Amino acid sequence: MFPAISLALVVVAGPARAQTFTIGSVAVAGTEGGTATHTVLRAPDQIFQFLPPAGWTLAIETNASEFTWTSPDYSSALRLKLITNGPSFTTPPQPEPFREHIQQQWREVRITDEFPCYAGGGNGMTFDFEHALTGKFRGATRAAFVPLRHGAAEITLTSSPDQFIARQPDLSNFLNSFEATPR
Repeated sequence: MFPAISLALVVVAGPARAQTFTIGSVAVAGTEGGTATHTVLRAPDQIFQFLPPAGWTLAIETNASEFTWTSPDYSSALRLKLITNGPSFTTPPQPEPFREHIQQQWREVRITDEFPCYAGGGNGMTFDFEHALTGKFRGATRAAFVPLRHGAAEITLTSSPDQFIARQPDLSNFLNSFEATPR
């Protein structure tokens, strides 16, 4: 039985095929009491469950399998993008394909750190980098790539460099709660 309340139906059309996603929520009991409301995203072949940052606003890009949460002060964004055509995982994960992906997706990138991440029941790769935004502004991003059955989940947190450290718990909570299970 699927305990989520369906909130929206999203059709995501990519170059290969259209996908339908159902978005809902479910209350999850905490290990020390209390509950948290997790978002549940049902894709054709997988179910994703995660804890988005509280109070952030969700926007859905239907043509890119992309879900973006924006902080209340608009200084940061957390994005989940499902990648089916992109870098693939090896065991152990190799960073070079993901470095190339980052260079192609963002402007004027300077990677400052890379390390493993653990989310969704798999070992992924994480990269910290600075990049150009609009005009003279620079952004700081942490991008985590989590292996999926067919591709990867690209989970990014982007903020101004002065907010980057303060926003890390939002990304950590998302990654720690992220689960992908087959349908």
